[in-house]
Amino acid sequence: MLVPYLILLFLSSILAFDQMLIQALTFILSSCYWVYMTYKHEGTVGKLVLNLRVITQDGEPLSLERSILRFMITWGLSMVLTLISQAIVFQRIELISVLVTLLNTVNSLYGFWILAFCVSVAFMRNKIGFHDKLAKTMVVYNS
Repeated sequence: MLVPYLILLFLSSILAFDQMLIQALTFILSSCYWVYMTYKHEGTVGKLVLNLRVITQDGEPLSLERSILRFMITWGLSMVLTLISQAIVFQRIELISVLVTLLNTVNSLYGFWILAFCVSVAFMRNKIGFHDKLAKTMVVYNS
C-alpha cells in the first residue's frame, strides 16, 4: 500500500491536487494494487518477502472475484471499526461529518485496523483472520 501512496505524494508535490482528490486516488490505487497483487501473485509485496501466500481454503489460488471479496471484507470491516472509533471518540455520529471526514480518516485508521487484524490472528486458534474466514481464504507459508 506504500507504493501507490508514494506515487501520489510525488505527483501532489508537482501538481496542485485537491486533498480530497489525492485521498480518493490513493484509495483507488491502493485497492487496485491490493486486489491485483493478491490475485496475480498470491500476496502483496510484504507477504511475498515473508514467503507467504494467500489461497482459498481448498488450497487453490484466488480468483479475481475472491480477491475482490477479500479486499471488500477487509475494507468494510475497517470502515465499520473506524465509524465505531469515531463514535466513541466524539460520542456521536453525524452523517454529514462522517461522510466529509471518511476519506480524511481512511488512510490513517485503515492502516491501524489492518494492523489490528494481523495481530488478532496471533490469538486465533487456527491462525486464520476474521476477514479470511468470511472470504474463505487463508494465508500459508510458500512451500
